[in-house]
Amino acid sequence: MVPGHPQRYTLHAMSSTRIKICGVRSTDIADVAIDAGAHMIGLNFVPASPRHVAFPEARQIAQHINARAQVVGLFKDESLPVVGQHFNDLPLTLAQIHGPITPQALSDSSIPRYLRAVSFDPQTFPAQLQQWNAHHIRDDRLDGLIVDTPDPTQIGGGTGKTFDWSALRDIIDQVQPQVPLILAGGLTPENVADAVRTVQPAAVDVSSGVESSRGIKDPARIRAFCDAVRNAND
Repeated sequence: MVPGHPQRYTLHAMSSTRIKICGVRSTDIADVAIDAGAHMIGLNFVPASPRHVAFPEARQIAQHINARAQVVGLFKDESLPVVGQHFNDLPLTLAQIHGPITPQALSDSSIPRYLRAVSFDPQTFPAQLQQWNAHHIRDDRLDGLIVDTPDPTQIGGGTGKTFDWSALRDIIDQVQPQVPLILAGGLTPENVADAVRTVQPAAVDVSSGVESSRGIKDPARIRAFCDAVRNAND
């Protein structure tokens, strides 16, 4: 761990499923999400994404959120020094890393805390999970592994498509990872309760599933999503 930086994020200690609303582009939607019960607010820095937010707006949102929720910056194929600069300038709580970044590169970086996003393939995921779990044990700046549907557009999530949750649960039972898992990929207010009960993740991550149209968040769907997660934990 990098000396002087905050301790590991509290996903380890949580008894209920945490909620991340990703692709937030305004302070109003950030307020809706936090008031509804979201624990993490995601800001998307991938230029090709319909949920991309420019730095000035992102900084305004992050400062508006203050300590009310974790602020997560989503980056894909970005240089790690740039990610670290965003981390300090906004500021961010966590960086969400997509793309072909190796464990060693992250170990060598100065990013204080981060989430690693991986695509779920039942053939290759067991080895991936073992690899990143070992990295988590060595480097506790890795606070969680986001498990998402493969993205043919390569723009970093928001596909609106689910994958086989039961297959993921089977792999979790086999590997018994210590790294917290965050479930993403096609989650909606209508299916998230089933997803939580099946996978039992540390957290769930939603973007397109709480939108009225591509890139436009729907307050009613955000509230319904958070309610469904809470009900699944009861």
